[in-house]
Amino acid sequence: MTKNKINELFNQKEKLLIPYITAGDPTFKSSLQLLNFLASNKAKAIEIGIPFSDPMADGEIIQRAMNRALGFSISKTFELIEKFRTKHNTPIILMGYFNTFYNYGIKKLAEKMNELDIEAIIIVDLPLEEVDIIFEIFRKHNIHLIPLISPITPIERLEKMKTFFSGFAYLISITGTTGIRNTLPQNIKLRAKIVKEKTGLPTLLGFGVSNPQIIEEFKDEVDGFIIGSALIKSWEEDNFSIGENLKKFWQSMISKVHTY
Repeated sequence: MTKNKINELFNQKEKLLIPYITAGDPTFKSSLQLLNFLASNKAKAIEIGIPFSDPMADGEIIQRAMNRALGFSISKTFELIEKFRTKHNTPIILMGYFNTFYNYGIKKLAEKMNELDIEAIIIVDLPLEEVDIIFEIFRKHNIHLIPLISPITPIERLEKMKTFFSGFAYLISITGTTGIRNTLPQNIKLRAKIVKEKTGLPTLLGFGVSNPQIIEEFKDEVDGFIIGSALIKSWEEDNFSIGENLKKFWQSMISKVHTY
């Protein structure tokens, strides 16, 4: 069983910035370049999405990334991570849909994640009522199963989550899909407090974290942020290279938190 580095991140007094990328967007080589850039530029962990044909939680920008990467299988994603691991030990959170993981095999998945030091997993479409079928497999392999929590998840469900989930809570900022937003609702501040209290987990804010002002506004209420659509948009603008748009965007976000 591998040591889980996610726990250590929250022992530090720094807000986490976790970027999201889609594996294989648009190629193996370019994905690896993006991973290496982020790991070398103060990303405390990285969320890697496995391409899926019907990404229900994702908005237009990440859907485009998924479409560009369709055919990039879970096995290919593991090859990408294995290559990344030759240079970096940055914690990785795997994100995907249940059908992909079920077809691969849940036990086989957990074993492969251990082999590659992948610390956590987000299964977007796995309902709380069915988590008990698989959570023990991940727990035995010391892998965090991360909950997605919407702005309207009832209190009683939050309390039930303590049984099955660990690592951190992924608080979704709005009822809707991922995407770029200029502002986020103020009620997130109270919601974050409730989520932390009821789940007992550090809480990261995602969906619409698109500019430094949002980080500045909410960083006192949450333990960190997950950044996807706005990052991928800058990746598109630089024609899938480590260009000025990407560098400028990432630096603007990093500048708002305490970094090592």
